[in-house]
Amino acid sequence: MSYLDVNDLSIEELDSTEYDLSIFACGYEERSIFFPGLFSSASSKVIVFGFSDSAENSDYKLNSAFYSHSSRYKVDPIVLGYHDVNKLFATLLDAVENFVAGPADSFKVLVDYSSMPRLWYSEILNFIKSYDFGVPVVCDFVYSVGEHVKAYTGSQLSDPIVLPGCGGISTYNKETVGIFSLGFNEGGPICLHRKIEPDKTFSLIARPGALEDYTEKAIQCNKVFLESCSMGTVYAPIDSVERSYSILREMFYPYLQVASVVMVPFGPKPHALASILAAMNYPEVACLYSSMGGSGAAVKPTTEVVISRIKKLDASPYIRF
Repeated sequence: MSYLDVNDLSIEELDSTEYDLSIFACGYEERSIFFPGLFSSASSKVIVFGFSDSAENSDYKLNSAFYSHSSRYKVDPIVLGYHDVNKLFATLLDAVENFVAGPADSFKVLVDYSSMPRLWYSEILNFIKSYDFGVPVVCDFVYSVGEHVKAYTGSQLSDPIVLPGCGGISTYNKETVGIFSLGFNEGGPICLHRKIEPDKTFSLIARPGALEDYTEKAIQCNKVFLESCSMGTVYAPIDSVERSYSILREMFYPYLQVASVVMVPFGPKPHALASILAAMNYPEVACLYSSMGGSGAAVKPTTEVVISRIKKLDASPYIRF
């Protein structure tokens, strides 16, 4: 089984990398074109995914024009529905099937997941993990940290789904451990907790968060969940997927042999990425998500980016005792 190792990366290291494939998502958020506007590395092929349910949104149209008309990209977004992972997978397959290894003898991918649904970037990682490139694979994930200008106003919670590649294995363990990463969605974690009914529940909150007051804001938004459902809260920085992954691993590792572990990433996307990586690396761990849809509110970039380099390894670098 292949393993996805993760390390933090600097913007200077990213700028010096030439990519075989770059993947962006065009949303209505202002931050969805922030990093693409800065990106200067060479890329052999560029894919931009757009949202079918945002087609009439004026901000989405402006962001789409950025990709279609700029001299840098000149690429029209490929429009997807939220659950259209088959089309996403087919697009990725078409993009890589004619790849011929060059002198560097590796395949390098860049993914800006700032405006991507968790379902999409989980499927991208699932594709990277599953496809036989015949050479080492390096995948750099970029997240533009955002400031939420308005309060979250999501719609009804959707039915929970298992994120691609994160199903876990069937076990006969009598207990279930739930690890919920928390953001500003106060109703979602409570509703999903009732559906999962874990025997033990732990929480993960970003500290530091995107802004100075965001940690306290997340605590207040989830006050009922923290008081009535969670046995303990752990903090992890939003600006380090490597550190967040390590913290999550420390949380679930003692339970691998005695309980089923379910990750539920309602928190910021770097924590969601760490949760997805954990589920893909450990067969005993599953990762579920239930969407409340986009808020439609503006999310402005803070100018900070979080960059993570994910390498596909032939085996886990950890020794199991």
